Amino acid sequence: ATTMAMAMPSAASSHAEAHLMPGIETSRDLFGVVRGACSRCSAQRCVKYVKHTNEYHVKAAPGAGDGRVATHAHNDASLQNCSRCGCAAAEHEVDINADARARGNDLFEAARFDEAIVAYTRAISAYAGDAKSYSNRAACYLKRVP
Repeated sequence: ATTMAMAMPSAASSHAEAHLMPGIETSRDLFGVVRGACSRCSAQRCVKYVKHTNEYHVKAAPGAGDGRVATHAHNDASLQNCSRCGCAAAEHEVDINADARARGNDLFEAARFDEAIVAYTRAISAYAGDAKSYSNRAACYLKRVP
């Protein structure tokens, strides 16, 4: 008889998926892309994509336990909509700087320092005044194995 052990998520994967954990507010969409201002709304209404992750973890729809067919929450396209303005994530521009820095953070956590350096450099290229990316990139250089 063959038994399959369930793989436990590593610290790196749990860090990369932290934007999916219930009870937080994030600027990452469901796929982990950091989003910025909404192109559909006026700039004053929604300057940054915001998602309340509790919206990803909804209870079963009414009728789910009484034999009637209920729509599964993950089949609802509006699940990705911004919690602030209600527009789709795709209506929000990708914040290249913040997205690259977040990817670098994920790679750093996974001890993939050379790739993280590339991501932080991309973030710096998008916004040269980003002190966090300079600092994080320097930490990668210090952590690299010679």
